[in-house]
Amino acid sequence: MDNNDFNYAIEKLINYGRPHSTIGILMRMLRQKEIINTNLCVKALIQGITSTEETNIIDSNGIVKLISYLENDSSVNQSDLFKIEWGYLRLLVHYPGAYPNYLAFQLASDPKFFCEIIQSIYIPKNEVRKEPPTKAQQQIAENAWHLLYHWKTPPGLQKDGSFSESAFSDWIKNVEEICKKSGHLDIAYDHIGKVLAYSPPDNDGFWINKTIAEFLNRKDTDIVRKGYISGLYNSRGVIQESIDDLGKDDKKLAEGYEKKANELDENGFYIFSESIRGLEKQYDLEAVKMPYIIDELD
Repeated sequence: MDNNDFNYAIEKLINYGRPHSTIGILMRMLRQKEIINTNLCVKALIQGITSTEETNIIDSNGIVKLISYLENDSSVNQSDLFKIEWGYLRLLVHYPGAYPNYLAFQLASDPKFFCEIIQSIYIPKNEVRKEPPTKAQQQIAENAWHLLYHWKTPPGLQKDGSFSESAFSDWIKNVEEICKKSGHLDIAYDHIGKVLAYSPPDNDGFWINKTIAEFLNRKDTDIVRKGYISGLYNSRGVIQESIDDLGKDDKKLAEGYEKKANELDENGFYIFSESIRGLEKQYDLEAVKMPYIIDELD
């Protein structure tokens, strides 16, 4: 089959409401390095979100690969990419190696969108929900929660991988203004702290960008620091240790955080430093406790 034959088959399958069969053909084209018609690819993926096509196999890998293909094509309509990533969000946050890059970057670059996501999940501070959410509101809230929970793209990070201090500061300022008015600032701070656990180093070689460090060092950002420490702790994931190594990884982490805290002190980030020292003490405690627990079990 040549490219025209592929496209003809794809159009027919889309017209007959068979997007998952279409995805199989698109994946074959991708493997053979054929030129994919992005408009047809977009149509197939969007149709697949709500499809009732009878099929025994949903090609999750194919969907993920095609979404990645569209993310790297600047000609793709951004609103279509939003619909696709939002529709397949749970797949993108749970499938190995997948990530909702477009939505994550929107969170990191558009403070209004971030605040809307926060507001779709949480009721304002000191308010009580007057009536239960509709089914549609609940579905939006669940998707929004999955997006925030798996968010690893800090504000200020650019598409080319560089970091913009001015973009970060502007984003923070706008979020603070919007969420303070809506009564969501505390919970917004918590999520901001967690994503800042993925902050890049500074251009001068310091272990964290200093503009971010300044924000985390502010007296009024205690909630952000708590979220940051929680994000660091959780980002470690599940560590598989042998019996002989139990506690050694924790000790190394404690030593690493001690070094980072000392460097923060040397640069005048004393408040932020105290939070890092708290994490250092936590891992010191676990380094001592883990072998003891094993001995007790034996």
